[in-house]
Amino acid sequence: MVTNDGRDADPLKAFLVYFISAAPKLDRKELIDAIKISFPRQGPALMSTIAEQYFLEGIEQGIEKGIEQGELIGVIQTCQSILKQLEMSEDELRLKPIVELQALAQDLKERLRTRFEVK
Repeated sequence: MVTNDGRDADPLKAFLVYFISAAPKLDRKELIDAIKISFPRQGPALMSTIAEQYFLEGIEQGIEKGIEQGELIGVIQTCQSILKQLEMSEDELRLKPIVELQALAQDLKERLRTRFEVK
């Protein structure tokens, strides 16, 4: 049930949503086991709330990764263009892990700094 201001009227569900979002490193299996033991009658409804929260967090993390990846690809392609290096296609870059993109972007930025240093 939801109140007029959009908040969940069930305090237990509201607490669980808050608890899950406030403790992202919480071991999910332990949480689920504790809920099953502590709330045997409410377990299924609580599980759907927990699953929904984790799903929403997954979507949010995916969006953040996509934005970071897009920004890194833009930096890489811009630096490669300025340095007149053979540019990797966006498709090639999208296949690389974020860590590799970060390292490549950092390397290219360093090359630009070195190349355009005022002496």
